[in-house]
Amino acid sequence: MEIKVELSKQVVAFVARRAPEPRRALRAALRGLARERGDIRALEGPLKDYHRLRVGGYRIIFAYKVSGKRR
Repeated sequence: MEIKVELSKQVVAFVARRAPEPRRALRAALRGLARERGDIRALEGPLKDYHRLRVGGYRIIFAYKVSGKRR
């Protein structure tokens, strides 16, 4: 099952400003996030509701948000 991934304007702008190779890697990782693929780990402590996705030297912090009913 694919998950809908919504990116903030800040994330889109950040990825767009990267050099071509890191930009490709970040975009591919964000597309993989919809299928829950990649180096994903749950965070602990005060950030326990968040996860991180590691892409090379970058770390993307995100949260799963449940909306609507599932059938």
